[in-house]
Amino acid sequence: MAAAAPGDLILDVREESEFLQGHLLGAYNVPWAEMASRGFELPARSRPFLVCCGEDSFEEVRDWFATRAKAWQATVVPATRTLLDSAPEVGPSPPGRFLFSPSPLLQEAMSRLEEIQISCAPKEPRALDVGCGSGREALALATAGWEVTALDRDRRGLDRLCRLAERQGCRDRCRVLRCTLEAEGDLVASLGLKEPCETFQLVMVNRHLHRPTLREMTELLGPGGLLLFHTFMEGCVHPSDPAHVLKPGELRRIFEGLQVERDEELPGEDGRPMSFFIARKPA
Repeated sequence: MAAAAPGDLILDVREESEFLQGHLLGAYNVPWAEMASRGFELPARSRPFLVCCGEDSFEEVRDWFATRAKAWQATVVPATRTLLDSAPEVGPSPPGRFLFSPSPLLQEAMSRLEEIQISCAPKEPRALDVGCGSGREALALATAGWEVTALDRDRRGLDRLCRLAERQGCRDRCRVLRCTLEAEGDLVASLGLKEPCETFQLVMVNRHLHRPTLREMTELLGPGGLLLFHTFMEGCVHPSDPAHVLKPGELRRIFEGLQVERDEELPGEDGRPMSFFIARKPA
């Protein structure tokens, strides 16, 4: 089989020792024995990718990917010497290499964030990720040099974030907090702040909504800081509870003190209506 094309996603499920000795250029290693606990690191199910495995485990790996309830678009190939020699790379993957992608809104905002990062130098810019889940957005920022505070109530997701941050070499830039937001003031309290203060150059929310603490986000932004809000809108089949979906124009009204740079409702990767909201605190 021909080597993968540049830019293709490649998952190598061989043991780490084999991976370090040689793998396809751009590959990402998740040993097969760890797949059950690290499945969250796989790409979106709509994204095709190549899976490279040991020749003796080819049928097992192929059948596993083919028989999932919602199958990935995975092409499984054995790691023959001919294949590995077609585009070789040796050693560990560099920090910041992932199979998954952060939210499309964060990807869109990266040029803005690079400008903020330059303006903060030599200090590291600070980001707050509210409702971080397993930390895909937090990790994308931490591996790019941001100091990230990631907050969620789900212990399992936070544990995943911490383990992956260790593997990516950015654990020291990830402050992880487990808490439940219930009332106004809880966000500031969870951060250990007695009073709201201008602390972060970025506050981001992805697939999360807790209305009582929204106004605190403005107070936690520093001058020139960005707010990114990417979550479900009315019209979703799931979630459909009004407490978990935004109304059209709601964010613009709540964050009226910020300079709105984008406010759109568009289909997300899975087709559900999502907010694409970017606003900046006046300098």
